[in-house]
Amino acid sequence: MDSSAARESEKLFLCQRTNKQIPLAEPRCVDPKAYCKWRTACPIHLMEKEFNRLNK
Repeated sequence: MDSSAARESEKLFLCQRTNKQIPLAEPRCVDPKAYCKWRTACPIHLMEKEFNRLNK
């Protein structure tokens, strides 16, 4: 693994609803079925959608 990939995999986002750290390498909503008032502006949710779209 090169150094840029290692740095990217270390990046974390903080879920505003659960206050859990989410790794950038695997963007996944902690509880996608639960109501979240931040979902429409959530970078984790948006990255998860883009990640799924690219990996189809």
